[in-house]
Amino acid sequence: MATSTSRWPNTSQLGALTWIYFAYVCCYLLRKNFPLLLPTLNSQNLLTNAQAGTVASVFEAVVGIVKFFCGVYVDSHPDPAKLLAYCLFTSGVTCLCMSAIFSNITSPEAAVFRVVAVSVLWSANGAGQAVAWPALARVFMSWFPDKTIRGFWYSVLATNQNLGGTLAPRVLPPLMVSLGWLSAVYLPAAFTLV
Repeated sequence: MATSTSRWPNTSQLGALTWIYFAYVCCYLLRKNFPLLLPTLNSQNLLTNAQAGTVASVFEAVVGIVKFFCGVYVDSHPDPAKLLAYCLFTSGVTCLCMSAIFSNITSPEAAVFRVVAVSVLWSANGAGQAVAWPALARVFMSWFPDKTIRGFWYSVLATNQNLGGTLAPRVLPPLMVSLGWLSAVYLPAAFTLV
């Protein structure tokens, strides 16, 4: 462990910090991809603006509800690192499933099924996302017990949200142009699952 005289973490701490940092960057890529899809979903008649609004609202509601109740669960979970990995897995799989729905269920007759399925999947993504930050924070606290350096490194860790939020609109649109619009869903999911 780092001593109070050193602000630099030891190798194990730095490894843990790097892992949880990029884990949450992945969460953000899996969260910020849906808004980038909306123009295409609308132009291909896969979701109307109202339906997309419903999907997005359900996501936010689920995130809020799960965040409210998950603190006790995360605190009592014996292995928050596994819980974080499970959250990433859940978000990745739900995005892969959404990609499959958008590419295979395209008929106008299936519109209701598509909206319900995407709402359920995006809600599962939201639930995973809601549990991910508390799990990440618990992993961080266990690796950085020294309160004299924890604040600085927690501030560094918190920039993962900024990096993920910045990368999504910078990286995903060029991929959408070169590899197709669904790449904004399946590539971050595949990257997260690896």
